[in-house]
Amino acid sequence: MNPKHPIACLASTTGRIVRIALAVVLVSFTFSLGAGWWLLLLVPAALFLATAALDLCLLAPLFGLPLRGKEIASCTLSQPGDQ
Repeated sequence: MNPKHPIACLASTTGRIVRIALAVVLVSFTFSLGAGWWLLLLVPAALFLATAALDLCLLAPLFGLPLRGKEIASCTLSQPGDQ
């Protein structure tokens, strides 16, 4: 995989760890909010956690890449000018 591709970081182990950490931060922050605001942040937190746990990258299809992280890692992306 081309390390300069924007999805390369999200599909990596580091990207998964960052998404899990972001989910934990969002969930902990939602408990400090009152009323219905917690639901607004809980939905993206659950999405981040689920995609990281299942090794999915929801942005990858926008770049013409597979959805699963292992499949993204096995892809070799050739960009014009790379030789």
